[in-house]
Amino acid sequence: MCAPRRYPDASTDGARSTSATGDSCWPTCSRLLAAWPRVGSRHHPCWRSPWSASPTCLGCDELTTIRPAVGQRVVRPGVARLLAAVADGGRDAFYEGEFGAALLALGQGEYTADDLARPNADWVDALGIDVWGARLWTVPPNSQGYLSLAAARIAELVTEGQAFPDPEDGAWAHLLVEASRLAGHDRPAVLHEGADGAALLAPERLAAAAANFDPQARSGFAAPGRGGGTIYLCAVDADGMGVSLIQSNAEGFGSHVAVPGTGVLLHNRGIGFSLESGHPAEYGPAAGHHIRSHLR
Repeated sequence: MCAPRRYPDASTDGARSTSATGDSCWPTCSRLLAAWPRVGSRHHPCWRSPWSASPTCLGCDELTTIRPAVGQRVVRPGVARLLAAVADGGRDAFYEGEFGAALLALGQGEYTADDLARPNADWVDALGIDVWGARLWTVPPNSQGYLSLAAARIAELVTEGQAFPDPEDGAWAHLLVEASRLAGHDRPAVLHEGADGAALLAPERLAAAAANFDPQARSGFAAPGRGGGTIYLCAVDADGMGVSLIQSNAEGFGSHVAVPGTGVLLHNRGIGFSLESGHPAEYGPAAGHHIRSHLR
């Protein structure tokens, strides 16, 4: 969805950013979406059908009843219908309309009407850190954006007093990979709705992580990341107004559950929860997620 945001410059203090869909970008979004119902209701060439291997995907009738060969034409009427509703009536037409009703029925109590009716966008203070003479900004938890800042600072710490590796040198890739690993190895334990972003970027915490860097070998820490994929685009005008558009199923094809009759797959972007009783990220609507500020 669209998220408008003024991007702070390096000297700005107290920058603020939005962490979800904002109403002020709606006129632009509505114009963009108005064309999609026509596009989605037409025939389009198929590259390949990923659902041929998952014929039992719950609610995926629109995707599985027809098994097109490469080059054959497919139609997505459910998606086209929902995009038309969004273009006409915004988020309410989506979450409180056909899609919302079908999702509530599918969830069998997992979701409530109030869950869908209540926007969860928050205006939050941006999280910043000084690295390499510049001020870097990101969205605070429950976003994992702090990892980009932490990894940058760790990379700076371990290269203090020496030349930064050339990108053509294998040491460059090793540095960035290991800095990211050291920054994020404990993400599942520390990232949750109430996490303190400033504490996660505390100098002593990052210095301790940097102390584990070995220029000749990988650290003993495991990276928490798994395979996934995201489609993203953004545009920023001369006045600093940005529109950020993201399409992400998180891992593979998300949850492998579709809302019946809509052709819409449910993602598993909220995968950063814990089943441990009492854990700060215990399963629920406030678990951490993997989106970062440059993907918002």
